[in-house]
Amino acid sequence: MAGSIAVRHRVRTGRRRVQPHVAGLDGWQATLVGRVAPAASGAVGGPVRLDPGGSWHRVRQWRVRHRLRAGTQPGAGPCIGQRRIRLGQVRRQPGVVRGRHPRRIVLTGIGGRRRSRPEPVDADATCAGHCIRVAGHVRLPDRRHPGAAHLGGDLDGDDRQPGHVVADPGHGADRARGVGTGLPCSRVQGAGATLAARESRQTDTCGVRHVNQPRFDGLLLGATLATLDADAGYGLVEDGALGWRDGVIAYAGARHALPGDIEDLADEVIETDALITPGLVDCHTHAVFTGDRAAEFELRLQGASYGEIARAGGGILSTVRAVRAASEDELLRQSEPRVAALIRDGVTTLEIKSGYGLDFDNERKMLRVARALGERHGIEIKTTYLGAHALPPEYKDDADRYIDAVIDWMPRLHAEGLVDAVDAFCEGIGFTPAQTRRVFEAARALGLPVKLHADQLSDLGGAALSASFDGLSADHIEYTGDDGVRAMAAHGTVAVLLPGAFHVLRETKLPPLDALRAHGVPMAVATDCNPGTSPLLSLRQAMQLACTHFRLTPEEALRGATVNAAKALGLADRGVLRVGLRADFALWQIQRPAELCYWLGGRLLQATYAGGHRLA
Repeated sequence: MAGSIAVRHRVRTGRRRVQPHVAGLDGWQATLVGRVAPAASGAVGGPVRLDPGGSWHRVRQWRVRHRLRAGTQPGAGPCIGQRRIRLGQVRRQPGVVRGRHPRRIVLTGIGGRRRSRPEPVDADATCAGHCIRVAGHVRLPDRRHPGAAHLGGDLDGDDRQPGHVVADPGHGADRARGVGTGLPCSRVQGAGATLAARESRQTDTCGVRHVNQPRFDGLLLGATLATLDADAGYGLVEDGALGWRDGVIAYAGARHALPGDIEDLADEVIETDALITPGLVDCHTHAVFTGDRAAEFELRLQGASYGEIARAGGGILSTVRAVRAASEDELLRQSEPRVAALIRDGVTTLEIKSGYGLDFDNERKMLRVARALGERHGIEIKTTYLGAHALPPEYKDDADRYIDAVIDWMPRLHAEGLVDAVDAFCEGIGFTPAQTRRVFEAARALGLPVKLHADQLSDLGGAALSASFDGLSADHIEYTGDDGVRAMAAHGTVAVLLPGAFHVLRETKLPPLDALRAHGVPMAVATDCNPGTSPLLSLRQAMQLACTHFRLTPEEALRGATVNAAKALGLADRGVLRVGLRADFALWQIQRPAELCYWLGGRLLQATYAGGHRLA
């Protein structure tokens, strides 16, 4: 499997002798493996190399704490250094190199495709101290103020010289380099400019033209992109590039089509041969709960059905009792590992339902915990009010009165900003279509979209009911008939397939897949993570189950866990690698997309980004 990655940052130092720093690194967990020429020679050591299979480590300039000492080195010429880093033990780097990083830093992981090593830079290759040419590319020299030859400084991006102006690096602000130094190659990069708009050029004394480039917050190079930016196919781009700025994708395409000098496009440039897909979207979960229902799993293995367990007081009601007994803090503590596990498997957007409280205070508690989990983990969690999930014991034999209460709680929860959508369980052991319709009418009056647990155990017309309210989705749908499929197609309702529950319940009735394909109904795939019928903590595993049980193609499964899942949540700004959409993406240690559904278990994920920020 391929998928090694390397990170490089610009490092600016002075033209002077560098003394070794003997103190340990301050708060930096990385291995710096390499050799440095003897200090007396004034030479800089050879390139540092990551061992095969090295882990991802994201290096930030302000975290490198090597201190430069004042010193001199007569006649020392310029040199370009490179650094390769592996997560793990701490090792000291006994020397520092000057200048900008080379165009490539090459790492090879297990089974990785090795690329050529960067060409060395000869000091004589510089033209009057202006530009350095490496491997056919142009690099600027150090912008060191003439009067600062013996100044100390940090190798963390703060070694600024007089006249060097840097705006807040966290906001993509305009950044002027070399201001006041008189260097002929000074350039100013502005934020917010598009690739097409920045076409102005200038020529320096070397006859080299420079382009005022847009600035990316980050740039991935050399990966294979599965953009999904087409009606069919993976939308593969070999040797691709993905750049993002301010949380939005700013470039997605071929590497060779990037304009100008790659070194100037972003502060963080990552070389990788990983496969990059849109971030995964889990559009149906019940991930907020306490306790488990392992005893019910044993009962089912002995022959008890889902309905029999529910009618005996088990099933959903057993989890309701546990959630009601838990404090909000305890509910958060027990739910957090499940959300973290989904994120570690590539999920960047998540839906969480209530439905285990079944009274106002406990439904509110569940929705508050779901919101808190999104804030804590830096992802968007869409909350769904599922008050009509089961009939609580205090309303036994009076389902209509309970529906009155569910409708009464809805505007109060919505007023607190806790509800993004409304769901119900329309089934023989749940609520009737008439009762479900009442809930949906109340949701529509508040402007809330609806979705439905539909036709899982019998065909009650649930899919058609959801579609009649322009529902975002109809979920499960094993027993949905042709009328339901046609209604979903007419209203754009997504079919959410939940193979985890199908697998755990050992069902045999398949969803109407041929009809869904024939009518062009988009199909999503989700975990249905819950303590009873789908204790599944991997959306990638759900994709695999969808292929093996439902005979989805790997492409359908990937679309189902990205762009179609986003549609099932009413989100049009993610699920595809396309300029202008949210920068949610995942890097995988595989060579082809089908491997996401092929491998059973194991960790294929290298890194996940949501809104341009790394999650895992």
